[in-house]
Amino acid sequence: MLKIYIKRSRTMNLTDRCYYLNNNSTSLLTLNQSAANQSTLMNSTCLMSVASNDDHHQSNRSFVLNQTNGTTATTTTGTITNQSNNSTNKLNIFNNLSSINMPHINKTKHNVEYLGILEWRIEDEPKIIVKLVDELKPRLASTFLPGLPAYILFMCVRYADMSNDDDKVRLLLSSAVQSVKKLIKKQEDLEYLVLWLANFCRLLHNLKQYSGEEAFQKHNTLKQNEHCLKNFDLTEYRGIFSDLSIWLFQGITKDFEKKVNPFIVGAMLEHDALSISEDMQQQFSKSAFANSNQTTTTTTTTTQTATTTTTNKQRYTMEALIKKLSEFLNILNSHGVDPEIVKQIFKQLYYFIGSSTFNNLLLRKEACNWSRGVDLRYKTTLLEQWLRDSKLQDSGARQMLDPIVQASQLLQARKTDSDIQAICEMCPSLTIAQIQRILFLYTPAEVYEEKLSRQLIDKVTNRLKELRQDLTNNEQQKLIMDTQFQIPICIPFNPSSIGLETIEIPQALELGRYLRKI
Repeated sequence: MLKIYIKRSRTMNLTDRCYYLNNNSTSLLTLNQSAANQSTLMNSTCLMSVASNDDHHQSNRSFVLNQTNGTTATTTTGTITNQSNNSTNKLNIFNNLSSINMPHINKTKHNVEYLGILEWRIEDEPKIIVKLVDELKPRLASTFLPGLPAYILFMCVRYADMSNDDDKVRLLLSSAVQSVKKLIKKQEDLEYLVLWLANFCRLLHNLKQYSGEEAFQKHNTLKQNEHCLKNFDLTEYRGIFSDLSIWLFQGITKDFEKKVNPFIVGAMLEHDALSISEDMQQQFSKSAFANSNQTTTTTTTTTQTATTTTTNKQRYTMEALIKKLSEFLNILNSHGVDPEIVKQIFKQLYYFIGSSTFNNLLLRKEACNWSRGVDLRYKTTLLEQWLRDSKLQDSGARQMLDPIVQASQLLQARKTDSDIQAICEMCPSLTIAQIQRILFLYTPAEVYEEKLSRQLIDKVTNRLKELRQDLTNNEQQKLIMDTQFQIPICIPFNPSSIGLETIEIPQALELGRYLRKI
C-alpha cells in the first residue's frame, strides 16, 4: 500500500508540473495523455502483484485503487474548472456593485471653537425681527434659555462690531425696540410684558458686561473678555434699554394691581379667616332676637342677604389671594426675570395691597372693631409667611404692610387714659389724622368694652402732636394713602456666566436661513 501511494503522489506531481510548465493547449493535452497512460500502467501492475491475496483483500484494494484513480483523473480538470469559476464569480460581483446598498459614511466630529458671533445680512434684518419678536410666543419662549432673544440680538451686534458697520447696529436695535413697543400695545398681555422685560434687562446687562469697561468685567472669564466689543461704544443704548425696562416694569405692576384689586377688600376685610366675627355676630343676633319681635319676612330677607354675602366671601378669600400671588411669581420665574427685579415688583404689589386695604378700612365703620383687628393681623401674617416661602423676605415688601399692621394693633389695643402713651408709640407709620379716624370709627364689642369718649381721643391727639413736633402739619393731616404711588425702580447689574460660544439657536425659531454661527 505504501508503494502505491508514493507512485500516485508522483503522478499527481507530474500532472501539476505539466499544467504550470506550459500554457500552450497542445503541449498541455499531450502531457495529460502521457500522464493518464502512465497512471493506467501503474494501476495494472499493482493489481497483478496483489492477485494472490484473498478475495476480501483484493476487493478492498481494487476499490481503493479505483477510487484513487478517479480522484487522480479529475485533479487537473478540477483545478482548471475551479479557477474558471472563481474568475466568473469575481466578474459577477463587480457587475452587481450598482445594486449593493453601500453603508452610510459618518463624518468625524471635530471640536469647532465658535466665536460667539452670528453672521447676518442687512437685507434679512426685517425677517430676523419678525421671527425673533413678532412671531415669538411667550409659552414657546419659556422653554428656551432665559433671555435667549437678548443673547441672539447681542451676538448679531458683535458681528456688526467685527465688520465695523454701525449702520447695522443702529438698524437692528431700533427695529427691535419699535417692534416690541408695537407688540406690547397690540397684545396687552401680561406674559408679553414679562417676556420682554426679562430680555431687555438681559440685553442691558450684556451691553455692560461686554463693553470692555473694567467695572463690569470683574466676574468675566477670559473667554468672555475676549468677546468684548472692539469698535463700538454703546453707552447711549444702555440708557434706552434701561428706560424700556422701567416702562415694562411699570406695565407689569399695573397689570398685577388690576388683577389683584378685586381680591383685596373681600380677602382682607370681609372674609373672616378666624371666624371670630361670626361667633360674635351670632351672640348679638340671639340677644337682638330675644329683645325684639321680628316678622317671618324680615327673617327670610336677612337670610338671603347673608347667603349672598357668604358666597362672595368664599370667592375672595386669603387662599385665593395668595394663590394669585403665586401665579404671578411663576410667570416671572418662567421667563427668567432677574431676582432683584422680582423683589421690586412684589414690593410695589404689597404696597398696593396695604394701601388699598388701609383706605377701605378707614371707610368701613363695621370693620373697625377688636375682632376685625385680630383677623386683619392674622391675614398680614399669612402674607408675610408667603414672602418667606417664596424667598422674598428681604425684598422690603413686608414693610409695605406696616400701615395695616399698625392699624390692626390699634384696634386690638386697650384704650384707657393709662394707655395713651402706648397708643401713640405703636403707630409710627400712621399720621395723626389716620389715628384719629380709626378711633372715631372704632366700634366696641357690647359685651366687653365701652364706647370711646371724645375726651380720650383728644388726649391721644394732643400727645401725638407733642411727640411729632418735627413733622409738618400737612404731612400729619394726610388721611388717605396714595395707591398710585410708584416706588423708585433700580435695575442692578447682573452678569451672565453663560458663554456666547455655547449658545445654540433652536429650530423652532426658524432663523437657520438668516443667521449663521461663526
